[in-house]
Amino acid sequence: MPAQSVQAEEVFIEDLGDSTVRLTVTFAGTPEPVPQVLIPGYGDQRIPQPGAWEFTIFLYPRGFDAKYPPPIYFHSDNYDPGWTGWQIDGLDGESRYLPVDDWAFEGHTFTLTADLSGYFGIPKGDAFSTDIWVMPSQHNSPPTGYESPASYFPFYSYPTYVCPQASAHQRQNPQPTTSTGGPSALQPRSTSIARNSPQQFADMDELGFRNSHARCDADDEPAATARTAQSQLVICVQNDYSYYYRGVRLSDQAPSEYWNVQANYIGWVVTNGSVTYTISEDGLEIADAGDVLAHEAMIEYRAG
Repeated sequence: MPAQSVQAEEVFIEDLGDSTVRLTVTFAGTPEPVPQVLIPGYGDQRIPQPGAWEFTIFLYPRGFDAKYPPPIYFHSDNYDPGWTGWQIDGLDGESRYLPVDDWAFEGHTFTLTADLSGYFGIPKGDAFSTDIWVMPSQHNSPPTGYESPASYFPFYSYPTYVCPQASAHQRQNPQPTTSTGGPSALQPRSTSIARNSPQQFADMDELGFRNSHARCDADDEPAATARTAQSQLVICVQNDYSYYYRGVRLSDQAPSEYWNVQANYIGWVVTNGSVTYTISEDGLEIADAGDVLAHEAMIEYRAG
């Protein structure tokens, strides 16, 4: 498979509504499945053929320069010679994959449809301003004594097309004549991703709440900013994708700050000793050793 077969020339992204997107990539050549070969001395254990080229699609929901959310990865299962296992990876640091809804190859064009609702923290509406990078890679021979292959970034770069705005590249997707990844490509739906009104977050800015302890340091960015009737809070992300929590109890302006913060599929879990603070779009739940102490309904919630 020549290198040009995974050299991206154009990328389009379409918002289909309900947190579902469709990506269309046009390559300089025709991508082909990565052949699988036997490892001598390991029975039927197989690896991708050394020298074979493949590609991974990186989607940055708020652009290359945003610290949060981290990129989403779309890639095939290297150990499936039929390319029937396209997956979504990078789901808030969790070691799990989700299958894409639909995918198809037609000549030089690859189309992929994916539901991103399981990706907590993805921006909505106008804030979903994506950059996309299609990365080619080539398989090496496995090191002696190892059963799995190594991949490397080529030392020479290939031009890729960056699509900076999801709303700026809408087009009707060409219908594939053949599809090995499921039903034909989805048609655009009328439902749109909910948009945040600027007035809704009048006392928030790019660091959290104005004139409040619930605010990130100048070099960091908020991954979530939220308000209940009793609290203001912010989850901040640093350059190394580590998180910290800052909150204010509104009754007496008591501040709090904790550094044990984990993302999960519904939101965030902040731990301070035996006490946990679970934050989601529905509310703030405070528990001690599993016993719920309080639940505060969410009034305003801003992801990113």
